[in-house]
Amino acid sequence: MVIYLSIACSQYPSIVNTNQTQPPITNTPPIDSKAINPNTARKLVTSKQVNFTAANSFIWLPGGQSILLANSAELNLFSLTSSKTSQPVIRIQANNPTLLSVSYSTNKIAWTGEDNLLHLWDIDKQVAAPTMGDGTAPVTGLSFARVEPVIAVAGYEKTISIWDVDLQQKINSWNTSAWLTELSFSPDNRQVAGVDLVGFSLIIFNLNTGEEEQEV
Repeated sequence: MVIYLSIACSQYPSIVNTNQTQPPITNTPPIDSKAINPNTARKLVTSKQVNFTAANSFIWLPGGQSILLANSAELNLFSLTSSKTSQPVIRIQANNPTLLSVSYSTNKIAWTGEDNLLHLWDIDKQVAAPTMGDGTAPVTGLSFARVEPVIAVAGYEKTISIWDVDLQQKINSWNTSAWLTELSFSPDNRQVAGVDLVGFSLIIFNLNTGEEEQEV
């Protein structure tokens, strides 16, 4: 069983514009393709062989053999099958990354940080894609669709934007009545839901029209 966990930073950064499109990459050996037993992974993490000091968030990567950890300056990919688990096999420089999401269908990682842009990393090719977004407002929610190369982004200006990460294009956007976080797609990719940061209710939207269909 693959475990997926994402923890969002509760305090949103100030707005900073940047023209950076390719984050510098260092030390990128091939990722070990062997699977790992989830129980072994739990032991490695709970025994503190993986260093989570000053972590903003972290996620398990597809296959369950690697963990991506975000701190204030970079993303660190740890291979749980390596004999040197405490040392990252990949480091990606990033400006205070706070929200992470992973696509299990396209093997891509997405994150946002103080520049308020959407950054992408291809796990298989180990290369960064050009950033997306205009960087005008902090991002409060982030989630990949389950089976398509599509990602939903919630903004502090009370919007949801839908991006095609392969085409590098925004394919839909709409205004919302609330600041949203913890975005998630429905299994059939017809709806996207988010948690109201103020009222703590769950709001469900139609993915095609952007209409609010239900509030729980």
